Amino acid sequence: IGNMVLGMESTSSRMMRVGRQAVSGLELMSLDETIERYRAVTLDDIQRLAERILGNRPTLAVISPEEPVKLEESLSQLLVK
Repeated sequence: IGNMVLGMESTSSRMMRVGRQAVSGLELMSLDETIERYRAVTLDDIQRLAERILGNRPTLAVISPEEPVKLEESLSQLLVK
């Protein structure tokens, strides 16, 4: 949060922030509102998000000149839990 506040010292930095929010279709928030929302995030919020993103079995797509059987053997050694 400290870096964000220091980064807003110049007019151009503030305008870039507002421009990014507007172009991205995000709600335009003051710096104080943004900091308040950051501080409202709890450890439980982060854990729930991590479980949602990382909890599923990962998918792997590979493009390789290796023969499929040889590639499968090589990758299976990496993917064993």
